[in-house]
Amino acid sequence: MSNYPKTLFSERLFYIPVTMLLFASLFSAVTIAIYSNLGWDFSYKGFNYVIEVFKFPLGLLAVCGTWAAFVAVNHRSKLMIEQMRVTTVQNVFTNYFKHLEEFQKYIEKNENIKFHILNIRDAHDALYGSFDNFQPRLSFEIKSSLHNKFKECYEILYQIDQGGFYDPVLLVRAWNSYTSWLERLVNMDSVLKKDDVVPIIEDGFTYYYVRDYKTLVNNTAYIFGIIEYLTKFSMDNDKSEIFTGIRTAYSIKCAKGQLKIKNIIFDYKGGEQSYSALNWGFNLAK
Repeated sequence: MSNYPKTLFSERLFYIPVTMLLFASLFSAVTIAIYSNLGWDFSYKGFNYVIEVFKFPLGLLAVCGTWAAFVAVNHRSKLMIEQMRVTTVQNVFTNYFKHLEEFQKYIEKNENIKFHILNIRDAHDALYGSFDNFQPRLSFEIKSSLHNKFKECYEILYQIDQGGFYDPVLLVRAWNSYTSWLERLVNMDSVLKKDDVVPIIEDGFTYYYVRDYKTLVNNTAYIFGIIEYLTKFSMDNDKSEIFTGIRTAYSIKCAKGQLKIKNIIFDYKGGEQSYSALNWGFNLAK
């Protein structure tokens, strides 16, 4: 569409049929004039006779005019569509970079968030799309994916909080997978510190597992908080009970003065075993 001819006379749909019709009309008129016994008569009878004699060439001219008018209207419509397309592209271009600029300012206002976001533009494009598919609000797919990962992380915290028979290696490995997905999505640096993790060698590779449950909760809440801040830019933050459950449970404990919250150090070598409930106050995810 961008290569569509801007002038009507350069459009093949116009000049080829019009040229053929004009040539056919002229040829038929000359043929009629040569092979007909015509004379000069400037009275009304003569003019009426001309119209009758040259009815076929004149008909071709009429068809030519109708076709030219039709193509002209179609040409004008296509030009308007092209103009609208160009305007839309220009608007998307302007809106994208304006949105990116404001998003960058929004991130830079928070030094703590800015420190953990490795590339602001990558984070912006992951949430709101790049130039080709930009939209100012989070898409349904992104919101759904975020919510599902929040829920999966929360369910692990809830399972450990309730106690029971489980293998911490499997649960924390799953937690690593879910939180890593969230970190990669917004190009976030890991919030875990060296003292927060335990190195475990599996199949010749070293993996790092969270040392204790309190660190697991704190880092989950921290990751959730960063993503909440990012998505609040477009007022698309997750307001579900799953998302707020961690903060609510922890804040209630602190408000009641229960600063010595029950904690466990994960035994990654013990395999599947029984653990007592921690009673942090997590509710079943819905």
